[in-house]
Amino acid sequence: MPSAALLGRFSREVADLTARVLRATVAVSGSTSDGGSSGSGFFIDTRGHIVTNHHVIEHVQPPITITLHGGAKALAGVVGADRIADIAVLTLDGRWPHGLSLRRSGVRTGEVCLAVGNPLGRYPESVTIGVVSGLARTASAGPGRPHYDLLQTDCDIHEGNSGGPLVDVQGRVIGVTTLLDTESPYIGLAVPAQTVR
Repeated sequence: MPSAALLGRFSREVADLTARVLRATVAVSGSTSDGGSSGSGFFIDTRGHIVTNHHVIEHVQPPITITLHGGAKALAGVVGADRIADIAVLTLDGRWPHGLSLRRSGVRTGEVCLAVGNPLGRYPESVTIGVVSGLARTASAGPGRPHYDLLQTDCDIHEGNSGGPLVDVQGRVIGVTTLLDTESPYIGLAVPAQTVR
């Protein structure tokens, strides 16, 4: 197959994958005592459960605003949160047609992956592509909040991507993007799906 045809097929498959993941990805925002917080999240089922990072909603004064695919807004409540794992589960009333599955099999270094989210709180439904750069990383997100067993990726992520899905080429969640290394904009880190589960 000619190289142009191969590239065209690859491009179409990435665009199709992105469209599927975007349907289940949301922006998360709310008011805090010092202004506001914004991040990302994703549906994990059709019953309205959304996964995000704990630090995205930690200081938000209820209710939490969810911006759905396409721009519609809804208000969410908190089901539960784990500060140590930096994971929170939110809920919206009703049934929702799209959810992402958490991958059960192990992740390999070098796998192609996509990061989807709301970088800087200003660019909703953004996607970047990269690879899983490393496994079982340890990093700190500030005093008193170390993270262990993180996935490392070179997907371009920023503040506001926190809580968004890191997916494999089948659209299964392999991690929840959670922070950047403070010394390099090219080292993104994600809480693995196993921890989320």
